[in-house]
Amino acid sequence: MSYLLGRIIYQRIYFFRSHFIHPPVIAGIILLASGPSGFGFLSPEFRNAVGEWPGYLAVLLFSGLILGEKKSRVHDGEKNLPDVLLQGSYVWFLALGQIAVGLIIYLIISPTGISPLFAHIIEIGWVGGYGAASTMVAVSQKFGAREVGDLSIFSATVGLMWGGLSGMYIAGRFSSRYVRSSKAPDDDKKNAGKRRTSAGRKATNIKKGNTGEDVNPEALVLASVAMFLVIITAYLVREGVSSLFFALDMRSGLFHNWGKFILELPLFFMALLCALAVRKFASFRKDVAGVNPLSFIQSEEVVNESARIMLFVLELLIITAIAGMDLRTAGHNLGVFAIFMLGAAASTLVMFFIFAKRMLPDDYWFELGIINYGMATGITALGLMLLRSIPGGMNSRAMRVYAMAAPLSAPFIGGGIVTFLLPAMSMRGYAGQELLGIICCMVLLYSFSVYIKRRIRAYSFPNT
Repeated sequence: MSYLLGRIIYQRIYFFRSHFIHPPVIAGIILLASGPSGFGFLSPEFRNAVGEWPGYLAVLLFSGLILGEKKSRVHDGEKNLPDVLLQGSYVWFLALGQIAVGLIIYLIISPTGISPLFAHIIEIGWVGGYGAASTMVAVSQKFGAREVGDLSIFSATVGLMWGGLSGMYIAGRFSSRYVRSSKAPDDDKKNAGKRRTSAGRKATNIKKGNTGEDVNPEALVLASVAMFLVIITAYLVREGVSSLFFALDMRSGLFHNWGKFILELPLFFMALLCALAVRKFASFRKDVAGVNPLSFIQSEEVVNESARIMLFVLELLIITAIAGMDLRTAGHNLGVFAIFMLGAAASTLVMFFIFAKRMLPDDYWFELGIINYGMATGITALGLMLLRSIPGGMNSRAMRVYAMAAPLSAPFIGGGIVTFLLPAMSMRGYAGQELLGIICCMVLLYSFSVYIKRRIRAYSFPNT
C-alpha cells in the first residue's frame, strides 16, 4: 500500500520527479513517518522487524546483480578504447577520492569514539546512492552500529540535493566557457532522431505502465534458480574458506584471525564474488561433451528476468531500509555527519574543477565530467539531466563512452566489492593502512590518465 501511494505521489507531484526522489524512497518515508520515529501509527516491533530485512534482501540483490547485466559491446569499446580507459580511470579516482576524504575525516575525529564505519558513508551514499546506502544498513547491523546505516541513507539524500543544486549552477555557469562545440559527431546526427523517437515511445510506455516486455515464467524460474545457486555457493565458500584458515592457524599460527575476518564479511559480499565467478563459468566452461551446463544464465530471457527480479528486490531493500531507521539514534550523530557531508561536497568540486579536465578526454571533458558529477552525488540519471542542460550535450559522445566504461567500475565501487570490503577492514583497525593504499592507487590512476592523454595527443587515437 505504501509503495502504491508512493507511486501516486511521484506521478502527481513534480517536485519528487524533478529531484529524482523515486517511489521506493517515498514509500519508505511514508512508513518511517507512520512508525515510532513519526506519528506512531506503527509499533516499534514493526520497525524492528522491518529493520532486519535489508540483510536478507542484500544477499538476494547481490546474488543476481551481475547475472542481470547484459554483455557489453566489445567492438564499440575497442573503437573508443583510449577514451573508455580515461573514463574508467576517472570513476575509480573519483570513488577512491571520496573514500579517502572519509578516512581522513575519521582519523582526525576518531578520538571522539565514533565508529570506523563513518569513514565510508560518503562513497556509499554519494557514489553508491540509495541502493548501496540501504545495503550499508545490513553491514552496520552486523557490526553493531545501525546508526551509521541510517546516516548512510541521509548521506544519499544530501548527495542528491547537493548534486542537483550545485550541478545545475555549474552546467549553466561554466558550459559556455568549457564546452568546445555543441555539434554532434556525424553518426550521432544521423541517429539522433531515431534515439529521440525511441526514447519518446519508451517514456510513453512507462507512463502507461507498459514496459513492452512480458514476464517469461520459464526464464523467471531459471533466473531464480541461478540466484539461489549463487547464494548457496557463497555460503559454502565463506564457511569453507574460514574453516580452512582456522585449521591453518591452529597448525602454524600464521593466519591469526583470518578465519574470523572471513566470517565477518557480509554474505552478500561473497554472493557478489560468486556471481562473478558463476557468470564467468557460464561464459567459458564446458564439460567433456562440449555442453555448458550453466549456459542458460547467459540467455537474453534469463538476463531480462534477473534484471526484473533485481529491480523488485532493490526497491524493497530501499523501502525497508528507510522504514527501519531510528531517527533518534541517528540524530545523536548529526554534528559528525555534517562534517562528513561538508567534506563530501568539497571533494566533488575539487574532483570536477581540478581533476576532470586533466583526466578526461580533452574534446569533451566538461560533458563527461558533468555526468560523473551527477553520478558522484547520487545517481547517473542526475548526471544525464545535467548533461541535457548543456547546449548540444545530449548529442555528445560522452554518454556513449560513459556507458561503455561502466563495466570497469560498476562491480567494484559505488556499492560493489571494494565498497563493502573496506568497511570490514576499517572495523579491524586498518583505516590508516587503507588511506595509504588508496592514495597510492589514486596517484597511479592519475599518472595512467596523464600518460594515455599524452599518447592520444601524440598519435591521434580516434575518438569516435
